[in-house]
Amino acid sequence: MSEQPAFEWAVAPEELDRIPFEKRALGYIRVSDEKGRGEYLISPEIQKHSIQTLAGREDLVVVAWIYDKDKSGRYFTKRRVKDVAQGVRDRQWKNVLLWKWSRWGRNMKESLVYLSHVEDEARGIVRAATEDFDPRTSVGKFSRNQMLLIAELQSDMISDSWKEAQAKRRRDGLPHTGGPRFGYDYDRRTGYTVNEDQMKVLRGGRPLRAAEIHRAAGGVAGVHPG
Repeated sequence: MSEQPAFEWAVAPEELDRIPFEKRALGYIRVSDEKGRGEYLISPEIQKHSIQTLAGREDLVVVAWIYDKDKSGRYFTKRRVKDVAQGVRDRQWKNVLLWKWSRWGRNMKESLVYLSHVEDEARGIVRAATEDFDPRTSVGKFSRNQMLLIAELQSDMISDSWKEAQAKRRRDGLPHTGGPRFGYDYDRRTGYTVNEDQMKVLRGGRPLRAAEIHRAAGGVAGVHPG
């Protein structure tokens, strides 16, 4: 899969000037983790198709795209959501189109704060293609907020499951995450077993230099000389 820029214009500058401000839309795409998925990563394409379908149905023109790849919905500080609001203030686009409300965020409190930056402060409009509610109505606002709450609930449940799995690994005397770990050998069939030679280094009782640990680790990932 080719590298996707974080921001790209979908129209030329001269074409943008001919599009009424009220008809301009930004497509916002977020993927929480694309590492290791390679060609099987289809979520951005699914999101883009739904956004384009909504734009076509509502006679809107997607003039630009923002891609937040490998960005968690739990946090907003490292994402480009501020650019979304700034684009409305600069009259580059009026509408912001998402795939689902979970793409906006999985943190209810911050989701509403950043929605307010776009809608209340910049006077823009945020819509989700597959969960299209009108937040200007009481029922629409309630429905949108319910979807944001469900998005946060899903994230919390996944987090709880990981915490339980990691706690079990610690009870079993294993590293709390997978992958190579100094002090252990790993076999897909038998799992982790103690590497006695490396454990002798750990039990030696004296501070070790990074180079010593690296030699004893035999090149274990994540263990490097200082």
